[in-house]
Amino acid sequence: MKLLLVEDDEVFANTLQRRLSKHGFDCVHVDNNNDALLACHRHLPDYILLDMKLAQETTLSIITPLRKLRPQSRIILLTGFASIATAVDAIKLGADDYLAKPLDSQTLLAALNN
Repeated sequence: MKLLLVEDDEVFANTLQRRLSKHGFDCVHVDNNNDALLACHRHLPDYILLDMKLAQETTLSIITPLRKLRPQSRIILLTGFASIATAVDAIKLGADDYLAKPLDSQTLLAALNN
């Protein structure tokens, strides 16, 4: 199970990678939108986890291109700035789920396997 993680917080990304690897996910981590699109094209992930707010950009803008590249992939947006408006935007753009940080492993695994 290939997973693309787009997250600019290195510590959180490493923690997620360790947790998800224990559950059989082969994780590729990038920290910006351009690398996310390249990694999606190269690695063909089954799952994509997007941190909504990166250092200088938002991942909302790449949900549609990611969905076009990988129509069958499960796309989940993670955010520390949860709101109904951004949740609606994310789903309209093609995300499958929207989760607020911090989140526990069971919640994340349930969203991935839903």
